Amino acid sequence: MERIYFENALDLAKLMLYDINNDKDSSAVLFYDDAVELIAELQLIGDAHPISLDISHPDYSGYNGVYYVDMTPVSENGFELFVCPAKEADNTEYSYNTADVIYVDGDADSCILKNIEAPAIYEIDIEHEVYDEDDEECDLNCDDCPFSDIEDDDDFDEIEEEPDDADYFEPLLDLVHDIIDGLCGFLREHEKYTSEEIIDFIHRRFGPFDENSDWMTCNCFWFAQILNDRFPGGRLYYDVVVGHFVFEYDGIYYDYSGIVTPNDDLVAWDEFDKYDAYQKERIIRDCIR
Repeated sequence: MERIYFENALDLAKLMLYDINNDKDSSAVLFYDDAVELIAELQLIGDAHPISLDISHPDYSGYNGVYYVDMTPVSENGFELFVCPAKEADNTEYSYNTADVIYVDGDADSCILKNIEAPAIYEIDIEHEVYDEDDEECDLNCDDCPFSDIEDDDDFDEIEEEPDDADYFEPLLDLVHDIIDGLCGFLREHEKYTSEEIIDFIHRRFGPFDENSDWMTCNCFWFAQILNDRFPGGRLYYDVVVGHFVFEYDGIYYDYSGIVTPNDDLVAWDEFDKYDAYQKERIIRDCIR
């Protein structure tokens, strides 16, 4: 796999916008700090249309893994932006992701490569500071060093230290984090999606319908969960007769096949304990884990 080095998140954002302008879906697999910086840069230099930004600081979410930062072209220099964790907190498997080009953080778990698919996949490294391996800690004894005659530590008080860039940029980065977190909450509460948008997402991300697909059988829960993450405001239901999960949004029910007709056997998954706590434990054991 080819490895690409970037000086900062802005350089990665420019390359991903280049993909967008060439009508390609572009995706990055990044840890929180780099993902937030990339999102900020994309908002500044591109025509971003945020669809869902499911990302929050590890101190609040408890999630320390990588995120998918997905971009889909919609116009010249314009794109839909979708961000979500690559792995659910209670799941050991990474969710599936596809694009035309995918950039993967070199420090990401190599197991994620089994769950991403693209004609072009690159391993990337975003530099955060310049470090020269030849530099050694100064002991003030170097030949021709202007400070080699300093004998008393108190003499250092006369030397004015240069301001640390981190002291300047850290508050700005914290502000960006707060803005992203606030935008995530706003989108979850106020964004409304049409049935056409949900069906289009299913077709674009999962391809033509295959009646033998695992998404219709053993992975129906995870398919419904993907839709639930992608379209906040919905709800998971379980058909207790046929043993099948579906996703409900605005009164319409979906699974891998598209829109499905509801029946009286559907029970809301978040209230299943009230229906049958023992059966819920069995479903989690046999169908989810």
